[in-house]
Amino acid sequence: MDSTRFDVTTSIQPAALPVAPSAAPAGSPDLRGAGEDPGGRLHRILDHAVLCADGVYRCPWALVNSVVLEEHDLVWGRRPLTSPAWFEALAMEIFQAGLATGTAAGRRGALSEAMCGFLPARTGLLADEDVDELMLDRRLIRNRAKLVAVIHAARLVQGWDTEDWEEITGAAAAHPGEAPRQLAQRFRELGLVHVGPGIAGHFLARTGVVTGHVEGCHRHPAAGDPTAEGW
Repeated sequence: MDSTRFDVTTSIQPAALPVAPSAAPAGSPDLRGAGEDPGGRLHRILDHAVLCADGVYRCPWALVNSVVLEEHDLVWGRRPLTSPAWFEALAMEIFQAGLATGTAAGRRGALSEAMCGFLPARTGLLADEDVDELMLDRRLIRNRAKLVAVIHAARLVQGWDTEDWEEITGAAAAHPGEAPRQLAQRFRELGLVHVGPGIAGHFLARTGVVTGHVEGCHRHPAAGDPTAEGW
């Protein structure tokens, strides 16, 4: 493992941590695909923080590019403080689903503009003809099902406050190992679409409801990062 090099925008070397059996951080959902990497080597690497050129330990996935690095440091795992922030987190995970890491993050500005600043009351007003127009915008993730799902979600959650989001996500997180499925089921009961266990699991990690950073990362709760508060 010591010979591993991560070729990104800066020189990055793996952290001086032992290779341990693959295991997700305590309390976090296992978001990896079943059946991948049967030898487990990749999983063991991804389960440990890496030391970056700036002297900071981070989750390996943060090293894809500068956009993902910024999202890792400033967004991922921080608890939303407003209902629109919760909605934005959900929308971004819907847009990101099935795409290369950082795709949605790299288009956040354009997506925010298209989704009316992720203000549910305004996003929910978008009509079919608006979706037709958005599908022509090359800056966006031009997936009609995702656009419609986000607009539909906006209409459903525009009356929610932060306590509603906290209650719904907290109830799911109370079932370790089943949190993504529990939340996806609850979302379906509430009428949301295009939010399966995968999206639900990443949403829980993104919003800090479950631990979304590997042990050793400066953003892991155990590190006591003072910048890891809500947004």
